[in-house]
Amino acid sequence: MLSLHWVALTLVLPLWVVTHTDAPPVTVSAVLLVNTVLTVLFAVRLTRAARHALPAAATMRRAGLVLAAGMLLWAATGVVPTAPRSSCCWAPP
Repeated sequence: MLSLHWVALTLVLPLWVVTHTDAPPVTVSAVLLVNTVLTVLFAVRLTRAARHALPAAATMRRAGLVLAAGMLLWAATGVVPTAPRSSCCWAPP
């Protein structure tokens, strides 16, 4: 179940960006590039505690909750006007 987000990232997101937004299609490349960089930077750090079964299960549970929250946030962008949606995604930290 936790691997279904790859379909959302590599198939649904590009289709949504091209058909439902005014963003240029190159935005898809930028999103995938940022995802790759963040995965490389944080994968080892975030899974360091998962060396045994119980900590690994807790890490997967936490990842599932974060993924579910992200998907709900993504789904909510369909009802939010364009300006807040854009500022939410591209605002500097």
